[in-house]
Amino acid sequence: MKKGVILFVLLVLIGGVSFLKSLREADQRKVYAQQENSEAMREIHTLELELDSMRALLAEKEISFADSMVHEKISQSIILDSVHNEINIKENQIDSLKKIISKSSREPSIQKLNSKKKKTSSQILQEQKIIDYYKNRYKKLPNDLTDYEKKVVAVEIREETANKFSISLSQLKKLRNEYNIRY
Repeated sequence: MKKGVILFVLLVLIGGVSFLKSLREADQRKVYAQQENSEAMREIHTLELELDSMRALLAEKEISFADSMVHEKISQSIILDSVHNEINIKENQIDSLKKIISKSSREPSIQKLNSKKKKTSSQILQEQKIIDYYKNRYKKLPNDLTDYEKKVVAVEIREETANKFSISLSQLKKLRNEYNIRY
């Protein structure tokens, strides 16, 4: 019986040591879990702070970008306005010069009228052929040409007409003025 009691005490001691060991391991797991939890919370807090600072930086950049875009738009509109004003001024100058030129060409002096030679019918026919050819070439141009393209093509038509009829460009210009052709 003594052996039985000793065996029982040993079993109780082994059971108690196992129980204490399991309690200790459970406590260590709790402490470890709490440490992991606190580290995770610190890391989450650090990441939240970084995220907040990045959001603040992004908002600041958006504001500065929007502000710079507004300034850029204003400066571009100022530049465009000045260019438009310059274009309007130049167009007005061109129009006034055209008016002056047209007035001076419409009012020939008496000396010019008296000094003109009488043209023969063959000269008149030749001039009429030149003018008709020039007008027909100009009328055949497409309607969708810009003013600049029309001016360029008109110069080419003048050169072609002058070459075809073996006259100079200044003679063609005189004919165009006589027949009031402005293109």
